[in-house]
Amino acid sequence: MIHGHGGDNYKYEVEHDFSSNIVPVEFNKKLLAFISNLKFDFTNYPEPDASQVVRMFQNHYNLPANSTVALNGATEGIYLWAELFRGRRFLIPFPSFSEYEDAAKRYGSEVIFCGLDKLEREILKCECLFLCNPNNPNGALLHREYLLSLIETYEDKYFFIDEVYMDLCLSNESLLNYVDKYRNIFILRSITKFFSIPGVRLGFLSFNPVHYERVLSYKYPWSINSCAIEIGKLIFSHFQEIKPNIENYMRIVGEFYEDLKSIKNLQVEKSSTNFFLCKSNIKSSSLKNTLIREYKILIRDASNFRGLTDYHFRVSTQTPKANEELLKALCSILR
Repeated sequence: MIHGHGGDNYKYEVEHDFSSNIVPVEFNKKLLAFISNLKFDFTNYPEPDASQVVRMFQNHYNLPANSTVALNGATEGIYLWAELFRGRRFLIPFPSFSEYEDAAKRYGSEVIFCGLDKLEREILKCECLFLCNPNNPNGALLHREYLLSLIETYEDKYFFIDEVYMDLCLSNESLLNYVDKYRNIFILRSITKFFSIPGVRLGFLSFNPVHYERVLSYKYPWSINSCAIEIGKLIFSHFQEIKPNIENYMRIVGEFYEDLKSIKNLQVEKSSTNFFLCKSNIKSSSLKNTLIREYKILIRDASNFRGLTDYHFRVSTQTPKANEELLKALCSILR
């Protein structure tokens, strides 16, 4: 799906973008200062496998060798995994990221769907599962113990666990450090949402080393450009120094949630991360257009998520000032 994601502010003239689930740039000014002074060579090819930044990622998370490949954004990992297991039957709980379905179907695989509450019943019908944790678009978080029980019980199933928003949770339920123990899990991670640089397009897919050669046989070379490699190396060289203050940001997230809940004619789902799935009494497409036209504010129309309605939309927490602008606009429109 090329269209239908958040972060489509290139189409509009907006002042506040609530459609993309990243930490606001204001929390990452130190990183941006580092990047502005970064120098690298565009005249030579980068490493075909981005091996230096892969090793730094593995070292940072204490992962075994040959357990990770770098990706041109997390989306590459979704399509890579779907190709690895092409022809299998995939299970996707809904609502969730639509790219999972698109990727599986691109490679001719059958896809079945279920609500998350029916997962353990439907899992018997599949061979591979896409799980987003925390989930996009509602921020629901599955606990590590529950996931491990599924992985151990259904050891003949392959689990793709999308953890691109895990760094934006106060509770760390990651399974990244279990790839050495379990052969049936593949973990997707991204650093660009946490560091507010989604345009860099850099992610990682981690797995048990027994899969390394097979993954490499499907992974095309030079998918990571020199700029992304150097920024990745910069981040892992200065991680503690430049990482955003997630505790302070999540305090703002909590305040934003409470304010959203108080708006008339608006339902808001509780979330474990920085974005919220909402439902109003106005169609989300109309609400989005009104916010753009009258307030220069962009939200994510969530009506194209399987299982949701024409009245659902998603918003990601921004700065307190921007949050206040959205809250005022919603109060005025939904009164």
